[in-house]
Amino acid sequence: MKKYQTLLINSINPEIKGTTVERLTQVKHIFESEMLQNGFKGDKYLIQRHLQDWLQGLCSTVEIPFADYDIMQWIKAELKEQSYYPDAENRLAEYYWPHCARTLYELLYT
Repeated sequence: MKKYQTLLINSINPEIKGTTVERLTQVKHIFESEMLQNGFKGDKYLIQRHLQDWLQGLCSTVEIPFADYDIMQWIKAELKEQSYYPDAENRLAEYYWPHCARTLYELLYT
């Protein structure tokens, strides 16, 4: 998950200024104002699902790799350092969005 944390933090729009904590607080505020309206109070899994939808909707707040090609390039770069099973790239691509959402949830809410 550390690599996903680094990806997400480094992908925060550079127009959002401040320390990492301040920038994450701003990201949380933007997410909640766009996706969790009318006093929404959901459990962590529902919020993670909303985070995934938000990220997949090309949000300009966190500019992570979006296109399949770019996702695979990021995964291949990360796999250079690690040893995985033969179809690891495909498995990691399949779970890219849920991993990003879960990691962003942890960064914003824990």
